[in-house]
Amino acid sequence: MSDTMTAGDLGLPQEEFDRMQEGVRERLRKTAKLEREAAERDARDAATARENALLRAGIPIDTPVGEMFARGYDGDVNPDAMKAKWNEMGLAAGGGTTEPPGGTGTGEPTDAELERHRQLAGVGSGGETDVGIKFEDALAAAKDEDEVMRLVGAAPEAAGIRAPVIQ
Repeated sequence: MSDTMTAGDLGLPQEEFDRMQEGVRERLRKTAKLEREAAERDARDAATARENALLRAGIPIDTPVGEMFARGYDGDVNPDAMKAKWNEMGLAAGGGTTEPPGGTGTGEPTDAELERHRQLAGVGSGGETDVGIKFEDALAAAKDEDEVMRLVGAAPEAAGIRAPVIQ
């Protein structure tokens, strides 16, 4: 016995049976279209909720760093979790802050960050800054390789400090 029904099995004329089959196919097409539209709507709603949570967390998604964070973040879509991850990444990257840039999501550096940059810039210009930081102390306090390389690059030519050439 076949799984496919025929017009004869139902006691219907072939034309009527064909019309019924076409009606079923049309309903299936409409249902599939409605399911696709619902999935697209759900995806848009999820993206909007995610963006809203990022903004409520104070993450500046209109900056390159904020945009990169938003694309890479895959944790809970809740402002507290997002801000905690932002802060964790800011510390890990040597940002020196536990807040989004400027502490308010404005993208502006905090006074403490500006002072740190002034100190580091002065270190490279003569071995010791007006605030008493020695070049070797600044190197020892560097948080990552990038900061060390910035210090070495900022050292004056007369100091004889050069970054090694790696081939």
